[in-house]
Amino acid sequence: MKTLIFLAATAIAVLWFLNPETLRATARPEQGLEITLVISPMFGIHSDWHRSVEVSFQGQTLSKELMSDTGWWRGSNLYRHSSGAYVVHEGQGGCFSISVDPLKIGPMPGAICLKGVPEGEQLEGHSKFYSDMVFLGHFMETWRDENGVRIQYVSSDRISEVELPDGP
Repeated sequence: MKTLIFLAATAIAVLWFLNPETLRATARPEQGLEITLVISPMFGIHSDWHRSVEVSFQGQTLSKELMSDTGWWRGSNLYRHSSGAYVVHEGQGGCFSISVDPLKIGPMPGAICLKGVPEGEQLEGHSKFYSDMVFLGHFMETWRDENGVRIQYVSSDRISEVELPDGP
């Protein structure tokens, strides 16, 4: 029995050390602004992640811890709201805003992240799901591609808006 426990612990440790890196995907929606999704693996053999977002603008950097991914995360969408704020929508994890003047990460009023575009209101380039928002791109986990990329940001000129599950 001790041998079995030792072998199992060794296997988990080997898997952990094969994938210990912190991974990053960065969006640059305007000059000088970087919004970076940061993920690091949880201990285990699953593709579960500790996640955070880092926002940098004109030499300032803020970060926010996000809900850990234990299999629910289907990516995060980045939007520009008509107010000028950026919105990161996490699906089941809810959404939050990013403003640059002053640099701030904060909660969004709940109504902004509720699906519903009134009939006839959908405009070219605007979100298919949310009023007053323009879809900019999508953060997503990928299987390792030929370059070893595990997470990436794909801009709206390369991907259609992904419908995420409703948040809390």
